[in-house]
Amino acid sequence: MPTSRPSNPESLSPSASEPLLIDARRAANTLGISTRKLWQMTAEFEIPCTRIGTRNLYSPDALRAWIAKKSRGGEE
Repeated sequence: MPTSRPSNPESLSPSASEPLLIDARRAANTLGISTRKLWQMTAEFEIPCTRIGTRNLYSPDALRAWIAKKSRGGEE
């Protein structure tokens, strides 16, 4: 049986110009949550992040994987 595919697979894959890591403001905006909520989730180790120096940075690929893992319903 054929598997269903998104109508625009490019929208789900990272672009060549996408940065490896993004800051909290951009990550929160991308996720549609406040930076305060993102910081809370980061402090509680609920969301993947990378600490470099004093900054918490977020990998768009890791965020995609985290969202996929947290998603419910639909086909797997």
